[in-house]
Amino acid sequence: DIHIRSVVGKGATFEFEIRTGELDISKSVIELSPLNSLPIDEFEQIPTLSGRVLLVEDIEDNQKLISLYLKQSGLQVDIASNGKVALDKAFSHSYDLILMDMQMPVMDGLTATTELRNAGYKTPIIALTANVLKNERNLYLDSGCNAILTKPIIPDEFYSTLKLWLINANIEENITAIESERKAETHTKKVADRKSANKAFQ
Repeated sequence: DIHIRSVVGKGATFEFEIRTGELDISKSVIELSPLNSLPIDEFEQIPTLSGRVLLVEDIEDNQKLISLYLKQSGLQVDIASNGKVALDKAFSHSYDLILMDMQMPVMDGLTATTELRNAGYKTPIIALTANVLKNERNLYLDSGCNAILTKPIIPDEFYSTLKLWLINANIEENITAIESERKAETHTKKVADRKSANKAFQ
C-alpha cells in the first residue's frame, strides 16, 4: 500500500508497505554505510573546486549528503535550514555560490531567491528540486536562479554545474575588481589634474 500526505508550503510525505516475509532468513539485506564514511572515490571523477557555498536545505539527511559531496571537492560549506536563515547568512557573509532547496518551511527557496535578487544580490543561485515540470523550472529561473539541479542528486551533473557557476562567479568577481581599480585610477588622475590646474592659475 502507498499513502501520500501533502501540506502546501511544506512538502509531501510518502509512506509504503512491502511484504518481505521472513527477514531473519533473508540473504539480500545489505547494511548501508553511514553518510560520513562514504569513500572519496565513490564516484569516478570528483573535481577539485574552491570557494564557500551556502547550502539551503531543511532535511537533515540531505544536508549531510550534499555537504559530503561539496566537501569532497574541497569546498567550504555553510548550512541554512530555510529561506529566512539563508537571507540572514547571505547578507552577512560572502559566498561564491548558493544551493537553494525550493520546498522548505518558514520561507521557501522561491521566495528567498526573489528577495535576494530584488535586493541586488549577484551571487549564483542554483535551485535544488524534485519538481521537473517545465512550468515549475521556468518559475525558478524567472525568480533569479541561474540553474536547476534535480533531486536525488546525480553526481556528474552536480559537479559539472558547480564547476561552471563557480568559474563564472570568479570571472565576474575579477571583472568587478578590475572595473573598481580603473575607476579608482581615473578618480586619482582627475584629482591630480585638478591640483595641477589650480597651481597653474596661482
